[in-house]
Parts: sequence; C-alpha cells; structure tokens
Amino acid sequence: MSSVLDWDQLLLSIDWERHDWREFMGILDAVPWEEVRDATVNRVDDGQRTYDLAHPRPRASRGNMSPATIERFRRQTRISRASARDWLRDPAPPASSSSPDPRPVRKRKTTHLGPQHQPAPQPQPEPEPEPEPEPEPEPDEEEVPDVVDTVLIDKETLPGFMTVGIELELPIAVYSKADLYDDPHHPGDNRYVKEFWDESIPRAEIQRNIVNEVLNTLSDKLPEEVFVRKDDDEGTEQHRRRMKDMQRLCRGLPRLEPQSQNPPPYDRRGERAARDNINRLLTQEFNRELGGINLALASDEQIRNAVNATPLTGLVRTSSRIYARYLLENMVRAAAFRLKSQYQGAPLRNMKRRYRAWSVYSMDYSPNVRDTDYSPAPDLVEKSPYHYEVVKVASPVLPLDWPPVDHDIVISRICEALRGSFRIHKAMPAIASTCQINISCTRGFTLLQIKKIITLVALLESAFAVLNLEYRSSPSFEPVCGPIKRVSRLGALSHTDHSVPGFDEDGILPRPNADEQRALLAEMEEYVPVDLIAALGEGLSDNVFFTALWQYTNVTDIAKAVTTGLPMRKVEMQTKCTGSGSATEEIRRRRGEITMEEYVQRELGFSVVDAERGVFEFRNCATTLDPEHILAWMIVCYYVVDAGRGMGAALYKNLLTRIIRGEAIFDALNVPESVQNYYQNIMTENLFIKPRHSKVSWDEPFWPADL
Repeated sequence: MSSVLDWDQLLLSIDWERHDWREFMGILDAVPWEEVRDATVNRVDDGQRTYDLAHPRPRASRGNMSPATIERFRRQTRISRASARDWLRDPAPPASSSSPDPRPVRKRKTTHLGPQHQPAPQPQPEPEPEPEPEPEPEPDEEEVPDVVDTVLIDKETLPGFMTVGIELELPIAVYSKADLYDDPHHPGDNRYVKEFWDESIPRAEIQRNIVNEVLNTLSDKLPEEVFVRKDDDEGTEQHRRRMKDMQRLCRGLPRLEPQSQNPPPYDRRGERAARDNINRLLTQEFNRELGGINLALASDEQIRNAVNATPLTGLVRTSSRIYARYLLENMVRAAAFRLKSQYQGAPLRNMKRRYRAWSVYSMDYSPNVRDTDYSPAPDLVEKSPYHYEVVKVASPVLPLDWPPVDHDIVISRICEALRGSFRIHKAMPAIASTCQINISCTRGFTLLQIKKIITLVALLESAFAVLNLEYRSSPSFEPVCGPIKRVSRLGALSHTDHSVPGFDEDGILPRPNADEQRALLAEMEEYVPVDLIAALGEGLSDNVFFTALWQYTNVTDIAKAVTTGLPMRKVEMQTKCTGSGSATEEIRRRRGEITMEEYVQRELGFSVVDAERGVFEFRNCATTLDPEHILAWMIVCYYVVDAGRGMGAALYKNLLTRIIRGEAIFDALNVPESVQNYYQNIMTENLFIKPRHSKVSWDEPFWPADL
C-alpha cells in the first residue's frame, strides 16, 4: 500500500465519526502522511474530532493527539516536509574563469537559517557607466512572493464583488474605583474587572493587558478563527521592511535586517538538530489543544523561551547549540508569520496585512463616565466609578453575499464571547465609541461612482439619523460622525463667505479649466436633480457643496475635500480612497520620501485600509453587541454603496428625487424586507430607533451576558 490512492482509500473507508481513532493507532502510525492528500487529512481529522466531541473523556485519559491532527496542524503552519533543507537555497556553481562571456559569480546566500560559507568573490570586469535614470516611484527592493499559497484577487479579476469590514469599539471597564472599604460596584457581576485602581500603573501597560485579555478570550472561545494584534508601528517604513523581512524568512531568502549584528556561523550539526525538533516544538509547545502557547499571539519572549527550553540532544559543541537555537527560533517565527498571514476572508492582493484576520488593539480614546451621566445618579464616593479603555475588534475583509449567513454566525459568537467575559458599557452620550462598517469592492471605484456615493450619503443625512440613536445626530457628536455637508472641509467652505480673507487657503475647492467645467456640470445634470438641490433647506450652501463636489477630477482631491483633515474629527462616512486619476489606486511615493500611509495620514487625515480599491467607512452607528443590529446596519450601508456604484443615470437621478421629496428610503434603496421589519420594530414615536438593551442605568450599565 505505497501509492497515494491506496492510503487515501484506506483512510476514507473508515467511519471516523463512529469509531475511536485510538483503536486504529497501528494503521495511523504506519501511514506515510506526507503522501496523503490535504482533503483526506482534513476529513479524517474532522471525523476524529467529531467522535471526541460526542464521547468526552477526562483530560488525563484523552491520550495523545491523533496523527491526522498533527499532520493537519503541520500543513496549516506550512512547515516543510520534515526537512529544514527545504528552507535553504543552494548556491549556484561559480562561473568558469575561462568562459568567453563571464557572468557575475553568485555568492552563497545568507539564508534566514544563518550565514553559510561563501566562496571568495571572483574579480569582475567594471561595467560601462550608464546614464542616470529618471527617478521612479519607490519600488520594493525585490519582489517576494506572498507566504500564503492562495490565489489572490486583483482589481482586474472578474467578476468583482462587494466586501465588508466590521470594527467594534468596545468601552471595557478595566478597573473599579470603589474605595477599599466600600462595597464593590455591581457585586453580582462576575465578569472581568480589576477591583482596585492603581494610578501608578502606566496607561500603556493597562492597554496592553486588556488587549491581551480580549485576544486570549476570543482565541479560546473561537479556536477556528485567527486573532492578531495591531503592530504599533503599522504604516511606517520600519514596519514595511519588517513585514518584507518576514516574507523573505518564510521563503528561504536571506533576511535584510538580521536579528542581531553578529548572527552565529553556519553549523551542520546545529541545522540537523533544529530540523529534528521543529515539528515537535510546534505540535506540543505551541499546540492550543494541549494547553500550549497560541502561536498567532506568541510574543518574541515566549518564542525565545520555548526555543531555549527545547532539549537539543547529541550536540557537544557550544557553537552547534547556539546555531541550532538561532535556526529554531527563526523557524518558529516563520511559522507564526505564516499562520497570521492566512486569509480569513477575501484574499485581496495588496490589502493591508492586518485585515487578513481578526485584529484586536487599543485606542487612544478613554471615556470618563461619571455618576452624573446616569439618571438617576447613584450616590457614590468616587464620581468616576470605573476606569474604561476602548478596545477595537476589527474583522478581516469579508465577501458580502446575501443573505450573510456565515457572517451572522461568527459575529454572533464573537459578541456572545465578549458579552459573557467583559463588562462592556452600553452606548450613551458620554461614550463616543462606534460600530464601524467598511464597504468596498474588489474592482475598486471610479471617480463617478465616488461622487454618486457621497452625494447619496449627504442627502440621506436625516434618514441616517433616525436609523441610529438620537444623540448620535446632536452637535456634540459632530467630531465623531458629523454630517458631510457641514463638518467636511468642502462642507465648511460651502458655509463660508468666499470674500473672507484666507478663504480656501488649503486649496480644497476644485479648479477645472473651462472645458472640463462644462463637461463636469453636464455630467452632474445627467445624474442629479439640480433644480431640487437648489431648493433644499440650506439653499446656497447646499448648491455650492454639490456643484463643487461634481467638479473634482481625481480621487485624492475629492477624498481630501469630504474629510475633516483631522484624525480626531471625522464625518459620518469616511471616504478612504486615493488615486491620481479617475479611479482608486495606490499613491506611489518616491524613494526617500515618507511612506504612502504616512502621507495619507498627514494630508488626508485618515489611515489606509486598501490603497488600491478604497473603502467607505460608515460611522453613524453606536457601539453595540447585538449581532442582529450590526447586520441590519451593515446591509443598509451596503445598499447605499451599491446604489451609488451600480445605478445608471436615470435610476440614480430618480432615487435622489424620491429621497429629496421625502419618500421612504428603504423602498427607494430596495432594502430587503427583513431589514425593514427590524427597524420598524425598534422605531419609537419620535421616529428614532430604540434597540433592545439600549436603556442605560447605574443598575444595568453593561451589556448583559445573554440577550
């Protein structure tokens, strides 16, 4: 039974869901797992897990992991087939000195496993000087394939589809400020909180600890999902180089920035010891099912300690042991990077790496909820009863289908895990946290589509207000989710007298030439009911805003105009798009300048999510842990973007006409009936919504564990 087919047929012929795999250890130990197909390994492992779940045993009697489970884990971490030689790149033979056409000698590469012996370089003829090339936009020093062998989706991939990202900002009670001699706040609540407030602890440490708590909780309760941290230096040149360095490490290429200035010399015995121990280290020390460290969340210190604790038998020389541990640490780092690089959602090329998986990180904002924010106010010695930190849980980029059944399941489980483990405050005016919905398309957006989407959102201002909690549309919340027509730079200019000194000193207003202006205004009249716009409530300012909006000639300029330019002040829909022409694209920076992300942050006031395709971030919704509410708002946002992106001139103009005349937006946007029913059921007499568990009092300030 040496052929692949025979072993696959044998394994698949056994009903693993009905039989204990421990009774078949003789067969399982004899299987040449490296020859078995991925689908077979997965089916065998799934069946064995199903049996174990249906027949629970005490932990001590469960036995070792099944060979199928170990093999599946090995393949998921992409460790090569039991040989570290697959991680090396053998040197090319040196060119013959007698060759009539001498070519440069390829040195023996310094791989991520450590430097190897290099032959002395051969003298080479001096190349003829070439003229200085024109400066080009900054390229990567060398194209390195992605570490994940997945078919990636380009902007040109057909057919395109819509995507969604969900970001929950969670105000979590970290410390109780109750006096030592007072009764604790909410004594019947057993969820996470530190009972004593220590002002000497640095806030950075508090944030790091609560992020770790959330990460560990979600990873334990949703083991099939990958949760990662956000790197502190994300978006910088240093981060870009480090990510590229890790890609090179995983592909067997030499690191550009080695871990130390003096890496240990290559040692063959050390290499063999590392090769013999890597699989055992990953399947035992970093196996969550056996109580090991979560590889995706392992810190540098945890990796180093696990490697140092690994026994390396048979190595006599100190240099061999040093090289073996150096090599083993690199292998574990590469496996962790591969695991975090797996696409949990849509595999989009050139998307920000963090959005491949679920990410968890802290925010600078920390709400100060006082006793007077409750009605009636409690009688407390400490006027700010808890210290809160806002932790953001961001989803990967998910394909958006209807109905969103898969998203419903995972979002419900995440909300349930968070509600059951932490004291997360309900939405209230004293807390400026949001539930962000990011809508995009794998094909990107054209300038015309962006104009249509912004116009639609600007006209839906009052309709969006009633679909969210009433206080979210108050003037005090304009820094959080202000209307585009008032809070954006273009909106502010449309309300300003152009004769005021310093008017538009930042050059926000478009300046097309006469021919371009005529064509752009004609395009606006084709898509927009101009006569109705002129008659809107704010009259001249509305007319100025929309007329200027439709005269922009590139994506970056219009994105700059409809944001505030301030990272801490945002509009109801952030247009996170860039492009020097009439379609979304990445802005290329010249070598030596700041990175593209740093430029966008400084000039446009927002962080980049997907530079090639662009993203529309909806910020009206307050923080919620009700999955039904999250999904309903997500669908509304999707239909707004889809209408602006896909409707032709006649349909789109009719849509705007119906909205301006006050017709029901759900019918105008063709929102599904189930979503319409949800909002109608939570609508109050004053036409604002009141979702379940939205009432806030001192007795019940937190989201309940069970809805």
